[in-house]
Amino acid sequence: KRRGGDAWGDGRDLRARPAPKLRKLETDAREDGAVVVVWTETHASGDELEAMRGWLAGKGWGTEATAGYVTATGRIRGGVIIAWREEVMKRERKGGDGPGEGELLRGRLVAARLVAMASGERLKVVGAYAPGRQEQRGRAAEVVREEGERAGEHTERERQAVEEFWTKLEESAGEEGVAIVGDLNAELAEALRRRGAEGKAQDARLQAMVENRRLEPKTAGEATWYGKEGEESEI
Repeated sequence: KRRGGDAWGDGRDLRARPAPKLRKLETDAREDGAVVVVWTETHASGDELEAMRGWLAGKGWGTEATAGYVTATGRIRGGVIIAWREEVMKRERKGGDGPGEGELLRGRLVAARLVAMASGERLKVVGAYAPGRQEQRGRAAEVVREEGERAGEHTERERQAVEEFWTKLEESAGEEGVAIVGDLNAELAEALRRRGAEGKAQDARLQAMVENRRLEPKTAGEATWYGKEGEESEI
C-alpha cells in the first residue's frame, strides 16, 4: 500500500508498506522454516511488484516473478512469485536468467534455477498458476468474452489459453531436478476417483505430465478448494 503520492518506492523505503496479507504470508513462511515458497495470484505488476520484491529482499528472500496480466475488464489477475531464503539457497546463474528461467508465461509461469549452498544440490523451481476449470472441456475460466466477439471465437481463445499453459509447463518439466509448485487447477486421477468426479482437459494434462515425466506428486490428500455450492477439489 502506498503511503502517499504515486510512487511505490523500492520496498525498503517508507513510500509504501506491505499489506497485512503479504506480511502474514512472509511471517508464516519464515516461522514454518520454509526455504523455498511459491505465491500465486499476487495481482501485482510494474512498480508495485518491484516494491514487493524489494521488501521481501529486506527480509532475506531472493525472488523471481511474473507480473499479473490485465483482463478485458482492466483488472490485474494472476501473478506468481518464487521466493527462497538467501542464507540457504542462491541463484545458479548470477546476474541474470539462464535458459528456461524467468518469466515463461505472463501471469502464470515463472522459473528459477537454485543451488543449495551447503550441499551444492541444484533445483529448478517452476511457479505455476493454471487457468481455471470450466464445465466445458478444455476451457479457461478467466478468459473474458470481448465486446462483439462471437461465442465460438471466445471458446477457441479459452482453449488456446489452456493449451499454451500446459504446453509450456510440460516443456519446463522435461529435465532432472525440477519442482513444480503452485495452483494447477487440476486433479490427479486418484483424487477424482475418491470423489467420483469426471476429469476435464486440465486434469488429463496433469495426469499425463506426471506419468510421462515420471514426476512424484506431493499433494495435500484433502480438499484445497471449496465452491459456493459445496463442491470440493484437490487442486
